[in-house]
Amino acid sequence: MSGFDRLVTLFWQADIRAVLDVIFLIILTRGLHLDGLSDTMDALGSNAPAEKALMIMKDSRIGAFGAMALVMCLLLKVKGIEAISGKGLWQAMILTTCLSRWGLNVLASISSYARKEGGLGEAFVGRATLFTLPWAGLTAGIASFVLFEWQGILLFAGVSVFSWLTAIFFRRRLGGVTGDVLGAHLEWTEAGIFCIFSSMI
Repeated sequence: MSGFDRLVTLFWQADIRAVLDVIFLIILTRGLHLDGLSDTMDALGSNAPAEKALMIMKDSRIGAFGAMALVMCLLLKVKGIEAISGKGLWQAMILTTCLSRWGLNVLASISSYARKEGGLGEAFVGRATLFTLPWAGLTAGIASFVLFEWQGILLFAGVSVFSWLTAIFFRRRLGGVTGDVLGAHLEWTEAGIFCIFSSMI
């Protein structure tokens, strides 16, 4: 992603660069995590019991809460990247994508899968991810310190705590997580980190 940003820097200013960077991120993930974000926010916004909320997540249609969540998330990412533009941007991009995936590891490893019938995200939840957690943590921790020293370590710790709290919330709300919840967590973690970086750099 940082290489793509350096390329578009040759042709466009910060505002257009930020939009193109976010579009590039969407293309890399094929919009899968954004789909999870919209489905999750529709389910939470419905205030329905857990079983009904899980059914709402399976609905391919997007509702008002999902649409609002998508707009807010993408705006935060674009404006965050735009504000960072300049010194430190490539480091921020690398660490943001690294820490958002670390947060996903934390969430998945300490959660159970919410759907009894299973689903796309089941393979990533529970013991399988728990086994890889130390290696993911080591990688993310080293990257955090190398790129931003103690500020990076604080971000690493913050993402870890946020992911742990997210696991507690969804355990109580839905009985666990789904693939949609994992995608949603990655998206709002990325948006949050970009915004934090915009005030750091």
